[in-house]
Amino acid sequence: MRPLDPPARRALLGLAVLAAIGAVQVLFLIGVEVDRTLRHRAAIAELRVEVATLHAEAEDLRAIAERADDDAFREQLARRQGFVGPDESRVIVVHRDVP
Repeated sequence: MRPLDPPARRALLGLAVLAAIGAVQVLFLIGVEVDRTLRHRAAIAELRVEVATLHAEAEDLRAIAERADDDAFREQLARRQGFVGPDESRVIVVHRDVP
């Protein structure tokens, strides 16, 4: 096999440099895609938790809506929110630590 002339060597060196740059670019793009995939999986997991929480909240609201005609139930809901009846007084108890 005879040695390559200088223009052929330069052409091969140029191709080798381009191949090396291409390999680095491919590795970088693979890294970017792996990172993107991991971030998307984490976001999907968070959204699944949020959807489950919203479904549970919707079930609670349906249960409340089903008992909307129950006066005692509505009164208890109002009392939990701090409402008092027209003939009642609100009493606030403040606990003080005595030294």
